[in-house]
Amino acid sequence: MLSEATRLVSVLKEWRKEPEPLELLALLQGGTIDDEMISQVGESILELKDYAHSDLSQIKEWLREVIPYFYKMYDEAQSKHKGKVVLFAGRDARILFTFFKVQAQLRGDDHGLFVQIPGSRDFYADKVRDIELEKKLLESFGVTKER
Repeated sequence: MLSEATRLVSVLKEWRKEPEPLELLALLQGGTIDDEMISQVGESILELKDYAHSDLSQIKEWLREVIPYFYKMYDEAQSKHKGKVVLFAGRDARILFTFFKVQAQLRGDDHGLFVQIPGSRDFYADKVRDIELEKKLLESFGVTKER
């Protein structure tokens, strides 16, 4: 089995590709990843070297403030929309999508019901709507009338 540092390197080396939430969960459950390890791993990756020793305190403070709301949103989605697909659009929703996927895994809920769809300003600004194409796009992510 690979060490957590080696696994962290493999995740961060692909810094342009967002890691899968459950991959992050598995990595973090080991319990030995800390700021120092993140800095060391970042230092070893050329593209991340400039950010390797960034102060994470502001990010951590922001997370401490928003995480309680994430729990409330998750519980609300589970109580009002159980068994339905919940969509997260684009990169802006990535942190919430990741939180939902991880919570579902930890609680034994169906994490497959949380889906992130691609999005960009150009994607949503298209004035020509093709309902059939949109339907096919959503179906490709598992979103149907039934779900």
